[in-house]
Amino acid sequence: MTTLNVFVQKTTGVREPYSADRVRTSVVRAGVTKRLADEAVREVTKKLRPTMPSETIDQCSLSTLKKRQPHLAPAMR
Repeated sequence: MTTLNVFVQKTTGVREPYSADRVRTSVVRAGVTKRLADEAVREVTKKLRPTMPSETIDQCSLSTLKKRQPHLAPAMR
């Protein structure tokens, strides 16, 4: 699925185009390496649907962190 057709449904109800860079930035902010951030983006990208709640994207990123570096997962909350 091309990411051009994917929108993120924010908790406010606003829809925004999906941005892998925003996911990557969020994960890096939690203190992970670029390599792990890229892995999280790949995992999210695999699960994309035309409209995805931002919470689903966050949960997918968190799941990847929990598997690879569990001590950093709380920083994503």
